[in-house]
Amino acid sequence: MEEGVKTMQTDEEKKAAAANPPVWRVGRTTGELGRKIVVLMRSCEKVAPPEVKDDRVPIWIGDCKFANDVDGTALHVYDAVFHPQVYMPDQSVDN
Repeated sequence: MEEGVKTMQTDEEKKAAAANPPVWRVGRTTGELGRKIVVLMRSCEKVAPPEVKDDRVPIWIGDCKFANDVDGTALHVYDAVFHPQVYMPDQSVDN
């Protein structure tokens, strides 16, 4: 019985992580028009992994969300989601 409860909790944690993957890195820059842009880099196994023979990296970019910086200026926030293999490549694959 306890094993079933643990399995259910683990499954629910995985679903929650897939729905809102944790932020791996945060990129900040200023755009051409002076807008402050923040990119929240996340990883999720639902996004296709990159292929060894190709230099392209599949990535999902979310819609812009608006927030305010500490000083009150407007921020344009984007989620960029890619496969975990992008930053933690499988060492068994020959490049």
